[in-house]
Amino acid sequence: MTGAITGTTGWAPSDNANFATAAKIAGQNIATVNYVNQQVASFNDLISAKVSQAIAASATSTQTNNNVAKSGSGAKGNGYFSPTGSPAASTTGDAGVTALPAIPLPYYPDSGGEAQESDCIWIGSMGLSSSDRSQYASRIIDNSVAGKSWINIFYQYSSRTYKSYSYQGNDSTFGTNFTYTPMGMNWMIIAVNSAQ
Repeated sequence: MTGAITGTTGWAPSDNANFATAAKIAGQNIATVNYVNQQVASFNDLISAKVSQAIAASATSTQTNNNVAKSGSGAKGNGYFSPTGSPAASTTGDAGVTALPAIPLPYYPDSGGEAQESDCIWIGSMGLSSSDRSQYASRIIDNSVAGKSWINIFYQYSSRTYKSYSYQGNDSTFGTNFTYTPMGMNWMIIAVNSAQ
């Protein structure tokens, strides 16, 4: 062997080895701190991009507020209907008892239009306002009068329309000798856009 020895010479200290080229084990490069940091940054960028894409893709389906009809004429879709007129005392059954107004269909926000009845669910319950109670409550609640009976009736008459009333009769002639007391209704309605 002849000629001068070139290149790095000597021994690298055991705690600070600085190889001139990539160190290998069984022919594979040993990962360095810089390499690992680059891979972590790359993975973070990839994950961030995928999350952003997923959020953007689902943004339209998450706009649920505009697809829920709960308002109409500037108010929430609930309210109260006052009692309506009574039939003559000679009327039998509930014939002639005026049905309460139909619960109005709600509107979707942002000019979404009136909801379809098929999109709606609603509920009604017998009720009286404070002014109504002063006129009717004693006749509806007080059933202790000898020889008298009161029955409260509330049922769905047709779609979104209910009848609500109380009638009084003598125990011995109930059904033929009675008077009606109309009652009001508390109601609530909400719709979800089935097209969405």
